[in-house]
Amino acid sequence: MVTKYCTLILMMFLFILYPSNANAEIYTCDYKEKARLTSIASNVTISVDYKENNNQVEFITTLNNLHPDIYVKDIVKGVEYRYNTNASNPKELKIGGYKDGISIKYEFHSVKEICPENIVATKYVTTLPFNKYYNDPLCKANSNHSLCRKWIRVNYNYNDFKKQFETVEEEKPIEEEKEEIVDYINEIIQFIIKNYKYIIPPIILVGVAILYYFDRKKEFRF
Repeated sequence: MVTKYCTLILMMFLFILYPSNANAEIYTCDYKEKARLTSIASNVTISVDYKENNNQVEFITTLNNLHPDIYVKDIVKGVEYRYNTNASNPKELKIGGYKDGISIKYEFHSVKEICPENIVATKYVTTLPFNKYYNDPLCKANSNHSLCRKWIRVNYNYNDFKKQFETVEEEKPIEEEKEEIVDYINEIIQFIIKNYKYIIPPIILVGVAILYYFDRKKEFRF
C-alpha cells in the first residue's frame, strides 16, 4: 500500500515538473504533425511583381495558399506574418518594399511554439537587378548597347556610364570603313561571277603568253 502511494506521488511530481515537455511531445512534435505542417508549407506559392516610378522600382511578392496552422517569417525585413482571418482573402499575402537584386528568405513556422525547432519549411525568391540608365537618352540612341538592357546590374556612376558611349562613337567610323571595304570586295566578286565567260578567257591567254615568254627567255640563255 505504501509502495502504491509512493508511486502515485512520484508520478504527480514528474507531471508537475515537466508538463509542457510532455504535452509538446505528445501533441505537437510527433513526426506525423511535422509532416502535415511541411506539406501545408510546401503548397505555398510565391510570385514576384514590380512597380516602376521615377526611374526606380519596388518589388512585391505574393504568397498564396497560406494556412492558419503556420505563420511566415520574412528574414529580410525581420517581420512575422500570421494568418489573418479578417482579410478579404486570408490565404493570400502581399509584401512590398523590396529592392532590386536581392535574395528574399521566408521561413514557415508552426503556430504551436512549444514545439522545438518549429521551422517546417524555407523558401527563397530573388528580385532582378534594375538598370536605372536603361531609359536614358544615350540608350534611346543606342538601344542595342549592352549597358542599355533593363534588367542588368550597372555599377557605373553617370559620368563613367557616358564614357562607355564615347568609346563607341570613336570606334564607329573605323567599323563603317571596314564595312565599306567588305561591300566593295563583294561587288567585285559578284561582277566576276556574272561575267566570268568574258573575263576568264583573256586572263588565261595572258597567263599562257607570260609563261611562254619566260620559257623562251630561258632557252635563249643556253
